[in-house]
Amino acid sequence: MTPPPSITNIIPTSGPVGTVVTINGANFGPTVGTRTSLVLFNGLGARTNNWSNTQILVPVPAGATTGNVVVSISGIVSNGINFTVTLPPSITSLSPTSGLVGTSVTISGTNFGATQGTSTVTFNGTPATPTSWSAPSIVVPVPNGATTGNVVVTVGGVASNGASFTVTSSGAPIALVQHISKDAGLSNSSSLAFNSNNTAGNWIGVCIRAGKPGQVFTVTDSRGNTYRQAVQFNEFADGETVGVFYAENIAGGANAVTVSDTISGQTLRFAILEYSGILSANSLDATAVTSGSSTSPNSGNATTLTSGDLLLGAIATADTPAFTAGSGYKIEETVPAPPSTKLMVEDMVQTSAGTASASASIRGCYFFSLGRWLQRCHLRYPLERHLYFCHLHRPSELAKSSHGDSKGYLRDR
Repeated sequence: MTPPPSITNIIPTSGPVGTVVTINGANFGPTVGTRTSLVLFNGLGARTNNWSNTQILVPVPAGATTGNVVVSISGIVSNGINFTVTLPPSITSLSPTSGLVGTSVTISGTNFGATQGTSTVTFNGTPATPTSWSAPSIVVPVPNGATTGNVVVTVGGVASNGASFTVTSSGAPIALVQHISKDAGLSNSSSLAFNSNNTAGNWIGVCIRAGKPGQVFTVTDSRGNTYRQAVQFNEFADGETVGVFYAENIAGGANAVTVSDTISGQTLRFAILEYSGILSANSLDATAVTSGSSTSPNSGNATTLTSGDLLLGAIATADTPAFTAGSGYKIEETVPAPPSTKLMVEDMVQTSAGTASASASIRGCYFFSLGRWLQRCHLRYPLERHLYFCHLHRPSELAKSSHGDSKGYLRDR
């Protein structure tokens, strides 16, 4: 006597029409059609994708309603397990309907599910990473590499309707507006004012070198801008801490930046730089730090996805070597002034997307450790606003807040 079919479980137990359901159990028969074999969703037959004696894959059929899923073999019906048929995801609106990469977009609609789980959002096929998810609303930044086209929400393998979104570019190249630096001596906290008013919406980078590893940096300014840490690195051989911080979408007006550390009796040097043309949010892409011994430090390669990234680099040294900027880079600040420099800041804009690395020449210093960070604030297409931090002995990349430490034998920290 042939044993009856038996269902152990179904996965998932709810979903819209089209959701592929896995039915696990026993005695289903080796293939569909060996005997009269059916899968029923609350009485409605479904066409299966795959069938074996212990597992069946079957999409929820059109017209299915909530109720038991059963397997019927030659008229013998298995036990039933409840499946809840939900409505497919549906987008009713986007806000805004156009914007740069990094722009936060609110997707309004229905049936997105209370939590994201395995559900996805794509911009013209490019996956995005939502920051908020609920059944009627999703908030998601426009992802790197996104192009104009439909935004689609997929829940349980079922895609929503598409809603058109236009990815825009600023058209304005990234440009260094102004910069200044300071050797604050043995101060634990020091302020430095820009020579001219900041322009609202611009971006500020702060490159710091402080004596003694283990420092904790705090960066604030008189305009109330919020500073984020791109990278911070402790170098123990000669003893120093290097950091790069940044503020996006800054307030306009006169401004003084204050840098503080936590270990007293150590030197503090820093540079502040204002740039225009950088995206107003999510400008940090990646970070990396390296230390070593060489007169020609190099970060190693990073790959950018969009033309026009700003590469910002910083190298800190324990000695006072003479610096030469890497190919394509320009030295913007040296602190203190040569020949006593212990912090050098350089930058460049990468014309075309692709492999990028940072490098420099150092004379009179052999030990170094540096990191660089790449901030993808597109020159022409701020489509990317992330920072790519690549290993480099010197920083490179847009907002690549890099920092490198070159370690010598000097005791001045």
